[in-house]
Amino acid sequence: MARFSFDFDIDGIMQSIEDELAEIIQSELESEEDDMFQKLPSNSQKLLDDILVADNPVEMLENRFKMCTNSEDDELRGVIGELEEKGYIKVMWASNVPYYIQIKNSARTYHEQLAEYERVLQAQSRTTNNYTFNNTNGIMVLGDISDSTILFDALREKAEHLENKEEIKERISDMEKCAGKKSFVEKYNAFIQSVANHMTIFAPFIPMLTELLPKV
Repeated sequence: MARFSFDFDIDGIMQSIEDELAEIIQSELESEEDDMFQKLPSNSQKLLDDILVADNPVEMLENRFKMCTNSEDDELRGVIGELEEKGYIKVMWASNVPYYIQIKNSARTYHEQLAEYERVLQAQSRTTNNYTFNNTNGIMVLGDISDSTILFDALREKAEHLENKEEIKERISDMEKCAGKKSFVEKYNAFIQSVANHMTIFAPFIPMLTELLPKV
């Protein structure tokens, strides 16, 4: 158990950081939205799987349309539209049924992307559950200090495949060394600058990092 207390006000710094983060995250979301993995609803995932395993996807869909009720027809068209909108397939229509289907690589690797997506969610959940903070009477109290490695290790793992990974990992190590100290503010700001182009990746960790900023 470790205790740190500080007697300076960082409200202005915090507000500036929050405003900057909001702008960065919004910009990143707009520019990267098309490239981000999006988990499909169960009915869309099933149709994508059916398309992938079919010897002739066009014929398979033609037969399915022939057997559809009106409500099923509407649902099937909606699912196809969703798969096309999310970039998994490209469909050309004739006589109100598909006559050509292009299957994109993102469709063929969907389950690999899904597995990675769920693995990251689990890692983030473990980080949140194992790293706890309290702020009582102006004194910041960190839980078991050994657990802090979970947070910073998760950040390093995220940085591993980025082009400026060495710079980011150095900033992460700097933060780790200064957790709970006045100097953490400077190291945190340097980290934010280094990941500005990847904020959608690191955004889930920001609330946990800001808890490490010194409190009054």
